[in-house]
Amino acid sequence: MKNKAVVPIIIVTLAVAGVLAFFLNQMTLAPATSQEMVSKDASAAGGTMPEGSPLPEDGGMIGGDAVANDGSMMKDVSYSGEVIAGSETPYIRYNRADFDRALSEGKSVYVYVYATWCPTCAAERPKVMQAFNELGETGVVGFEAHWNDGQNTQEDNDFERNYGVTSQHTSLFIGSDGKLVEKSLNTIEVGAFKAKLAAFGA
Repeated sequence: MKNKAVVPIIIVTLAVAGVLAFFLNQMTLAPATSQEMVSKDASAAGGTMPEGSPLPEDGGMIGGDAVANDGSMMKDVSYSGEVIAGSETPYIRYNRADFDRALSEGKSVYVYVYATWCPTCAAERPKVMQAFNELGETGVVGFEAHWNDGQNTQEDNDFERNYGVTSQHTSLFIGSDGKLVEKSLNTIEVGAFKAKLAAFGA
């Protein structure tokens, strides 16, 4: 009778170990480099932007000066996404084209994974925006990607999968080579965060 009870326990233990191994493997896989992702996207899209793709209505641009959502003027940058904060070091709504452009310009990248329903995100987002608004020119471009909130796009989902994001309010520091340097769920304090961004972009 004891042997019959041991077999299901062994099976359950092996199943749990297998699931844990799978998730650990997913979290430790190196994200695809930006160039690899660009190649896949370019060949899937025929190498061009789909005809009729809308330009951003608010705060975005294709070159020249732009006005950030906070009303400040941005320097001549070439990012097309919605500028959320920052006049010299931009914090932009995540989109693949701008992410790739930042890396191709040799910039380091910071990404905050935000969800509209997340109370931690609601408390941290103003701090992230304040830090970017107070930063001078750095070698960093910031992005806000959405997580499971109805505002997330397929580009958000692809980015999060490629970089092993498993939760909202995640901060990612990505080197100019497209490789993940740090992923953190730590709370954000404006002064320390601003200093970290400045050092990261130096």
